[in-house]
Amino acid sequence: LPDKCIVLTFDDGQESFYAYVYPLLQKYDMCAVINIVGSYVEKYSQLNDHDLRYSCLTWKQVQEMQESGFVEIGNHTYALHNGNGTRVGCMICAGESLDSYSSVLKDDIGYLQLRMKEETGKSATTFAYPFGYVSIESVEILKSMGFKALMTCEEKINISDPEGDWLYNIGRFNRPSGIKSEEFFKNTMGLQ
Repeated sequence: LPDKCIVLTFDDGQESFYAYVYPLLQKYDMCAVINIVGSYVEKYSQLNDHDLRYSCLTWKQVQEMQESGFVEIGNHTYALHNGNGTRVGCMICAGESLDSYSSVLKDDIGYLQLRMKEETGKSATTFAYPFGYVSIESVEILKSMGFKALMTCEEKINISDPEGDWLYNIGRFNRPSGIKSEEFFKNTMGLQ
């Protein structure tokens, strides 16, 4: 990556990304990563409900954006993007064995990898943790599944290292709505 680069990432896979961000990427010849939740994409691929206040992408839209070269499609779990019950996102549960946890991740995340390959011809190489919650045990499991980069919600500037280990703990800054770019960059990264 070039020095002092910024990577634009988006999570969940809302259809508003397709309507608003995708055209801007094309207009300004820029690229971004969108990490999709597989169950959301499956649901909205079956519905004729395209209200940009809440609807999610369809497989047709995902395929189009991936083929454009402007959008990289990342994995954000198939159905672990929730905070209900005993598991929060894809964190390990208290008392859960490593084998059991590994099976949960491989089944869910692996299923989205399979669906992506079926629908677009490619599987993801990037993974974003739901809610940014990371279990240390997940890193080796996700590496073994072929992921080259893992994204958290830890707000930090990433510094590359020759070993590449930093790619498995990429921090990101969340930009809330209603704040100007100049203010965002100044406040979060100390940039002028």
